[in-house]
Amino acid sequence: MKPVTPFGRGAWSAARGHINTLRPYFQRSLRPGERPVTEPFVTRLFESDAREVEVTGELLRNNSSRLVIFIHGLGGNTDSGYMTEALCAAQARGVSALLLNCRGADRRGSDIYHSGLTSDLAAAISSEILSEVREIDIVGYSLGGHIALCYACDQPDPRVRRIAAICSPLHLAAAADDFDRPYFNLYRSHVMDGLKEIYTAAYQRNPGGLLPEQARKIDKIRVWDEMIVAPRFGFQSANHYYESESIGPRLAHLKREALYVGAVADPMVRASSVLPYLGVSNLSVVWNERAGHLGFEPKFDLGREAPLGLESQVLSWLER
Repeated sequence: MKPVTPFGRGAWSAARGHINTLRPYFQRSLRPGERPVTEPFVTRLFESDAREVEVTGELLRNNSSRLVIFIHGLGGNTDSGYMTEALCAAQARGVSALLLNCRGADRRGSDIYHSGLTSDLAAAISSEILSEVREIDIVGYSLGGHIALCYACDQPDPRVRRIAAICSPLHLAAAADDFDRPYFNLYRSHVMDGLKEIYTAAYQRNPGGLLPEQARKIDKIRVWDEMIVAPRFGFQSANHYYESESIGPRLAHLKREALYVGAVADPMVRASSVLPYLGVSNLSVVWNERAGHLGFEPKFDLGREAPLGLESQVLSWLER
C-alpha cells in the first residue's frame, strides 16, 4: 500500500474519520466474532511500595515458538472488539497470542495504569508461563501502542523482535488536548466510563486518593490525569506526567524495528500531533486515508502476501 502524507484535512475527510471510527465499533459490538479458545493468563509483580499487582490476559496456544502480544487502548480490555479480531488473525496464521490487560483493565481491582507504564508488559514477557517462547512481537492499539513503543525504547527482552503501533498517540499533552475538545464528547464519555470503572474497582481494593464518587464527576482526560494518574504515580502534575512519559521525543532510541499505522482523519489521535516524531530510523510509517480510530477497511493492504485486513497484514509485516 502506498503511504499517504496526512496534510490538508477538509470537512468531508473529518466526517469520514468519525464514520470510519464509529461504524467498525458498532459492527464489532453488534456482531462479535467467534473467539478461539483461550486460557487465563495471570502473573504478578511487586511495586516499590510493596503493593502486589496482578497482570492478567488471555493466552492462545498454538504449536508455535512465536508469540504475539496484543495491548488494548485506553479504557479497553481483552474483551474489546478489535482484540477479538487480533486473536482470530493470530489463530488463522497459526501463531500463539497473548491478549494483555493493562493494569486493572480487567476490573479486578489490581490498580490503575498510565501511558508509559511498561512494568506489567515486562512482567508478562518474563513470566514462567512464556519461558518456552522463542520469539515475541508486540502489537499495541492506540494507547497500547504508546506503551509498546515505550517498552521498545527501554531494555526489551532479547526475544522481542518487532513492534507495531496502531493509531497511537505520541505526544500525550497534545493528545489530551485534542481528546478534550467539545466534538469528542461521544468518544470521551465512552473512554472515561471505562477508566472510572477501573478506578472504582482499584479504590475498593486499596482505598486511597480521590473518592470514587468524586472521580465519577470528572469529564476531561486532562483533569483525570491531574487528579487521578499524577498523584497515584508520583508525578507533580498532568503536565509533568505528559513530559515524562511521551514517547514521541524518545523514538530515536527505539531498540527494535517498529511499524506505525495511522489514520489520516483519526478523530481521536490527530495526525498533526503525531507527524513531528515519525522521521526516525527503525520506524516504518503507513497512513491510511479510509480509516478512523482503530477502524480500518477489510481490504486494508500493506503489500504483504497475506489475507487483506489490518491484523493479517500487520502480523505478516512482523513475521518477515
